[in-house]
Amino acid sequence: MTTNPYAAPQSDLATDPFLGRVELASRGSRLVAIIIDGLIMGLLGGIIVFLIPGYGYQDFVKIPSAPEALSMVVVSLIIYSLVNGYPLSQTGQTWGKKMMGIRIATREGALPPLVKLLINRYLFKLVVGYIPLGGLINILLIFRGDKRCGHDMIAGTQVVKA
Repeated sequence: MTTNPYAAPQSDLATDPFLGRVELASRGSRLVAIIIDGLIMGLLGGIIVFLIPGYGYQDFVKIPSAPEALSMVVVSLIIYSLVNGYPLSQTGQTWGKKMMGIRIATREGALPPLVKLLINRYLFKLVVGYIPLGGLINILLIFRGDKRCGHDMIAGTQVVKA
């Protein structure tokens, strides 16, 4: 029997070796983990901001210029890397995810490379936060069936139980 070169590709999803291999984290555990991470980063960011001479409360109420916003993104990524780089590289967990017993994994369940996490996942999340409604849309995508936010789709990751 000859095969038709114009036929649609066929796939037997029941034999997918990764199907059911990992259990997705709940939306609630992801929410609590991001709150914990936000508190940690907010505390550190607040301390750093107030240690910079000439930087005070009045600067928080103005809209940053493009260079100021870019510098905030770069500084935020550096601080985030210093705080969470080691646990992310070892287990795919931030401190909040570690406390909640969840981790970041590739779609196959493997540990993603640190650079991929920092650039495709966290840098995307920082930048899209500056786009009106961008951050909200990124987060609301978690209500899809696969429980993945926009940054998960860009990075090719998912959050699973550890």
